[in-house]
Amino acid sequence: MWGPPGLQHYVDHMMAALEPDIGYRIAHHEDLTWEPIVEVTEVSAHGGASLRITVDGKVALDKTFPDPNGEEQGGTTRDYNGHYTIDLPAGPHEITVENPGA
Repeated sequence: MWGPPGLQHYVDHMMAALEPDIGYRIAHHEDLTWEPIVEVTEVSAHGGASLRITVDGKVALDKTFPDPNGEEQGGTTRDYNGHYTIDLPAGPHEITVENPGA
């Protein structure tokens, strides 16, 4: 997540607020078959980063984005840009998206 200070806090709360609605819609609308997507647009080039998504306390995705040159020079890299998805069965779930570090 990149942006002004406080953006991660805002996004975390928006996703938490939308969680029941997303689960309900997937569970009750057969035409909705998409899963939530996490889009990575930049990763810290100062030691790297990682993406961990848990569903109901179980790790559904654990992806490491190492520093591409190993020099920890700072800045950002776009080497890992892309969409990262998980399978999500119908029904309500507790979903956590975090960057526990490289």
